[in-house]
Amino acid sequence: MGGSWLFRKSVSLDFWRVEHIPNPLPKNLHYASEDDPLLQAIIRKSESELLALLQEARYLHQIATDEFLLQTSILWPRGLCLLLESGADVSIIDQNGYSALEFAVEVKRDDSVDILLKLGCPFTAYAWNKSRGESRRLIKDAIIKQIASETRHESSIPTTADHCLCKTTSPLQFVYSGENLTADEAESFFQAGLHCIDHESTNETHLWVQVSSLAYTERGKFDPSHLELFMWFINKGARLDRKHPRLKTLLAHLLAERLAIGILLPRETMADQDMTAYEKTATGGVAITNEGLNHAATLMRQCILQYDFRDTCQCACSEGGCGALSTVLRALSSCYCSFRSSFPPPLPFQNSLERYLLTLLDLVGFEVEVDVGALSIVRALTFDHLQLSHTCHDHGHSYQQWSHDRIWIDSCKPVLPLCTKEIEDIQYVELSDISLLEDLVVEFDATLRDFEGSFQGFIEGPWRQRMQEVDNERYAPRQDEPQKIEELGVIIQPYGPETAINEADEPEFGSWEWFKQEVDEIMNPK
Repeated sequence: MGGSWLFRKSVSLDFWRVEHIPNPLPKNLHYASEDDPLLQAIIRKSESELLALLQEARYLHQIATDEFLLQTSILWPRGLCLLLESGADVSIIDQNGYSALEFAVEVKRDDSVDILLKLGCPFTAYAWNKSRGESRRLIKDAIIKQIASETRHESSIPTTADHCLCKTTSPLQFVYSGENLTADEAESFFQAGLHCIDHESTNETHLWVQVSSLAYTERGKFDPSHLELFMWFINKGARLDRKHPRLKTLLAHLLAERLAIGILLPRETMADQDMTAYEKTATGGVAITNEGLNHAATLMRQCILQYDFRDTCQCACSEGGCGALSTVLRALSSCYCSFRSSFPPPLPFQNSLERYLLTLLDLVGFEVEVDVGALSIVRALTFDHLQLSHTCHDHGHSYQQWSHDRIWIDSCKPVLPLCTKEIEDIQYVELSDISLLEDLVVEFDATLRDFEGSFQGFIEGPWRQRMQEVDNERYAPRQDEPQKIEELGVIIQPYGPETAINEADEPEFGSWEWFKQEVDEIMNPK
């Protein structure tokens, strides 16, 4: 193979991003290919010259093994066809792990993508994720054909015990975890025979990957296609009660947190003139008008809040494991306090976690029955109000501000759960406050039994009033504290001798007196 391999690689990265090769060619590209006639012919797009060279036996090895030659021809589909007909390996991989198909997708050459797929070039998760438009359609059709072929092969094998033990999952499962997957594409793969919806990869299912990668952009608005895909997975049998083997939390909890943050955050980040996603209702509540948020509210109400999804966490914020709403409160309490510093919310109740919850329930259209499920929510609210430490899961929601226009993205980087010893240490330090929590929960349970209003009325009435009393008892200064200390025999007095107040203290920095003093020191140096 002619030419300096390292030098050729150094110019290739910029070369791939050029749709039309300049004429005349840059000097460095001339130098990189001057001793490689095949490469020169491809760059010049000279069919006659390339055909003549392909007849020479001395180039057969280079044609079969030179990945740079094959990738360069992607910008010239006719040259690509000639190379492949002469024995170029369509599945060759370069030292960086890229295939010819991935380069064709990267430089947006749909014609080259079509040629490579027809000749059996293997498709990868990278090519599928990066493809757009016509290239994505071509790759999708090729994947469907291979799925159908695998399905026919499986059906032709007799169903025996040995066959069932040896049966493997299709290598094409990556399509369900792919970026920008739509419900229509997923349905096409399912109809072709790819039925393993809940396949686990690195401890996460396809739906788990899709929910984790959900990003709210453009002022926090949801893309309805993402939510349609989630609903498709659920309708096809994807389990929301799947527990992560390392994180020890449920998929339903992750989805609930992502939906809740996405529904509430636009209210917190949009200026008043941008609040077009919501409108006031006749009863004084708030209704969603944005299509994406509407899908999110429906998904949360029908698929999550209607069921009692609980994990096995050991945290005083819940009894018997966290539920969906308690995990939502967990996410809100951890992320809003940091996010508000960058985006001051326009809401009058911006510092009230319970108001966030009530607003969420209002937007989602879910009514909590006072006698069913209310106590667990009251417990979680009381836990956060007492500023106790969560020892349950943490999905690690984080935010980035892209510009002053408040275009932002939310990502999810889960934190590993605490070990048993760490949980015991934290709860031991906060034992007195946890005891107060348990007493308040018993008290609220009795109050709820006799309360005849709505859940919102209970939170804004008896609960808030009682918590205000608790705050006054905990944080108000104790007038009789010095007297009680003295009764124990402790003498309260200043430490050390009293210091006289110096009237000639240094003037305040930047004041007129300070300025005069500085001038005097300059004019009258000691």
